[in-house]
Amino acid sequence: TREPPQSAVRVDRRRGWYVTNSHPIFTLKWKGDAVAERVKSAVAKGVTESAIVLDDSMVRIFGTDHGGVPSAPGDPPNTQTGHLRNSIGHTTATPENPTAYVGTNVEYGRFLNDGTANIEPRPWVIPALRLAEPEMKRVFLDTVAKELAKGGGGAA
Repeated sequence: TREPPQSAVRVDRRRGWYVTNSHPIFTLKWKGDAVAERVKSAVAKGVTESAIVLDDSMVRIFGTDHGGVPSAPGDPPNTQTGHLRNSIGHTTATPENPTAYVGTNVEYGRFLNDGTANIEPRPWVIPALRLAEPEMKRVFLDTVAKELAKGGGGAA
């Protein structure tokens, strides 16, 4: 084993940084586990806030009442009864599962989006995502930064 040089800095996870054979320069306390939990919570909140942005975009892409006039193939569906538009929602991400889902469980939403043998597609999912994507990114980054800036929870 080689001896460290006299001017070496030793890193000790439990006691901090030390100059060899001297007093501590400063103490660095390991709070990595607490910081990791804060980051996970911040990311989950950012994902949920981004899902809310997409949820809103999906609702807006339908517009308002179109008087029963169907949309042209290739355009997002026109609102007829509002049932599909009102069914759109999102789930909440958690630190353990930082995933949120946005959409509907109304079956004909998929038929309108993808088309069928009898209905030409009236895409609304991807167009809504494209419209929302820049704001989703901004909201995610802003939310995570804001949550991490709050401090506490073990940050050094």
